[in-house]
Amino acid sequence: MIKVPPGYTIIKNNSSTVAVKKEYVSPLMRLGISQPERLFKKYISVPGTSTGRGPVLSVPIEEMPGTRIMIRKYLRGGLVRFVNNDTFLGNQRPFNELYIGAEAYTRNIPTAETLAAVSIKKAGPFYNGYLITKELTSCTDLPQYLKELPKCSNIDFSEKKKQVLVKTAETVRIMHDKGFLHADLNMKNILINSTTPENIFIIDWDKSVLKNTLTESERSSNIIRFCRSMEKLKQQGVPVAENDQELFLKNYWRNPGKAAIDLSKLKQIIRKKKLIWKILEKK
Repeated sequence: MIKVPPGYTIIKNNSSTVAVKKEYVSPLMRLGISQPERLFKKYISVPGTSTGRGPVLSVPIEEMPGTRIMIRKYLRGGLVRFVNNDTFLGNQRPFNELYIGAEAYTRNIPTAETLAAVSIKKAGPFYNGYLITKELTSCTDLPQYLKELPKCSNIDFSEKKKQVLVKTAETVRIMHDKGFLHADLNMKNILINSTTPENIFIIDWDKSVLKNTLTESERSSNIIRFCRSMEKLKQQGVPVAENDQELFLKNYWRNPGKAAIDLSKLKQIIRKKKLIWKILEKK
């Protein structure tokens, strides 16, 4: 059974099931979100479409001038993607993410407004899934923001980077304080408004959970995961260093002792990862 947050409704039509925010029902259904692949074919080459594991469409809503939506198709990762790229058993995944994302937005976590989730029935119990969110304009992900920052004139790069990382740590702590455990907390799931960088957003709630409270162990694992992404992206040219990881941990915990413990754990994990990377490079 599909569970939707207050203010959303479910619409079934032939092979599609759509959960959509009530005030967006008319413009989104007329746009054609019940048949997402048609929109992908129409808008795949439109400026604003981004890529990650797969394309994320940027689509204007003609009835609402100045409003654009982002459409993301659920795709598999790992080796299984070479056999089955986009088909899932059961249709709950997009609706689960819609629920968590809508709850985060309602509870004032800075994030994109989740507008709809769609499942398209394939053969038997198998489905394709899609998520539709309101586009956050003038935003870029944290790695890209830091890459572009040195190109800006009249900016103290180190100070501006410090401000952004401190704000990110504070935002992640607010998320945790409100009971949200992000399943994929990494730098790419942090968006920065390029014109007002004090505005930071957390995106991609797939497989995330909402609890009454988070344990210190859950918090620690989540923020260490984020810091691990710094190390990985450093190898790809993102201007971050070990002291940035320490800065993030200290501002998250507001407790030097807890930050030191997590920094030690992080260093052990990174050493193991680097050893594995070296072994793989030799093969």
